[in-house]
Amino acid sequence: MKALSSAVIAIILTLVTVVATLSVFGLYSFYFAGVDSSVSTQGYVISLSKSIQFQISTLGFYGLSPSYKYFNVSYLIWVSAPVRTVTLIVFNSSSLPYSSLYYELPQYSNSGVFSSSFKHQTNQYSPLSSFTLGSSVYLPQDGTLLGNVNYKAYNISTNTTYILSSLVKPNNVIVFWILYNYLGKWYRLDFSYLNPGKDGLGIYIVSSTGLFSQGNKGLNHVEAPHTLTTQTGDEFGFWFKVFNNETEANILNLTYYTVGESGKNNVSVILFQKNGELWASDYIEGQIINSTELTSLNDNNCYFVIIEHGSLLNHPNGFNVTVYSYTGFILSSGTLCAHNHSNSNDKISLNGYNMSVTFGSPELADGISQAYFVSQQSNKIKNEIPSISLAILKNGFYYNNTEFLYGKISNSSNNLYSIVYWYFAFAYSNPPTNVPGIIWYYPNGNKILNTAIIPEYGTNTYII
Repeated sequence: MKALSSAVIAIILTLVTVVATLSVFGLYSFYFAGVDSSVSTQGYVISLSKSIQFQISTLGFYGLSPSYKYFNVSYLIWVSAPVRTVTLIVFNSSSLPYSSLYYELPQYSNSGVFSSSFKHQTNQYSPLSSFTLGSSVYLPQDGTLLGNVNYKAYNISTNTTYILSSLVKPNNVIVFWILYNYLGKWYRLDFSYLNPGKDGLGIYIVSSTGLFSQGNKGLNHVEAPHTLTTQTGDEFGFWFKVFNNETEANILNLTYYTVGESGKNNVSVILFQKNGELWASDYIEGQIINSTELTSLNDNNCYFVIIEHGSLLNHPNGFNVTVYSYTGFILSSGTLCAHNHSNSNDKISLNGYNMSVTFGSPELADGISQAYFVSQQSNKIKNEIPSISLAILKNGFYYNNTEFLYGKISNSSNNLYSIVYWYFAFAYSNPPTNVPGIIWYYPNGNKILNTAIIPEYGTNTYII
């Protein structure tokens, strides 16, 4: 019995040992199989990320009027990869330095992307459908969790060119993610960004222009007169920015072609900069009468200037020039009396049907964003002109006041005679080589508002 018992015990021990060995082997086999699967997944994703080729074109852009605080930018992208489809996420960021963009997650507080795709095969545009990607996203190198994403995404075909459009602020950076879903997990295969500011995004400002004439010659086939210099009040205003205050250069030449008792028939007001100062001079027939220093000018600062004339504005015998800072503070105000000066027995009246204005100079010292001229023929509403200048001052340097000014004259019930407006800031790619002005006026007391374009006699020079 003892021998038998010993034999049974030995057999049982042997079986236990064999089972334990098999169990351990099974566990190790399962563990190494899992490791092998993980290594295989990471290896595939890493190789896929290394094979991605992602190209982004330069951009075209245009600003959104009237304030131009946002821009719509368009650009091409092209993705090459050894798979048929990848997923694209595009979002805006204002993060600096750019190294922090690598870990930044898309947020809906940032603007999205409005997209369409371009197919080379059919040469047709077709909408690019989106979906919401709500999932964890991992990095391919070590499978590290990048973060949880809930954002608009696009499935795009590889080796295809796409046209995308993004709404951005001037300081935004556009961030691109290329993702791929492998075995139920999302991986970011590639990352890039586009800096619109370094790719040309901005507002083009006119530095100098040709001659603008409000006379009949420049407005053929349009009912005249277009500007009566016998109005009870008129005002010329403009915004400009200083690029180089040490350069001596003209900023504005405003000339009234008039009829006087002794045949003298033009009066000019010229604003210019010299030795870091803004000056104003008035002339009769090219002969200087007065020259006045107005204020100091600083580089990269914006200034607003208005030139008032007429009894309705309390300046019946001269031109009052007022200079404002960007914040609306009055820097200087003074009167020029070219057509009623003490050195002449002849008082030059501003009776006429024509005036001209030349903006800037070839020296590229200043940039002019916009200008306007308004004349009033009725004293029923005495604050009509001051309300216009106040609004344009408040709206600022870049604001496009076209709609505002048209509303003013169209609702003036013929109290205003005319408004002329030039907008010289171009918030889009490839600005034009010449810039017309626009005039709204009531001809000969007519109550029907007319509109005409004032052509430019010359070309523009742009500062970018």
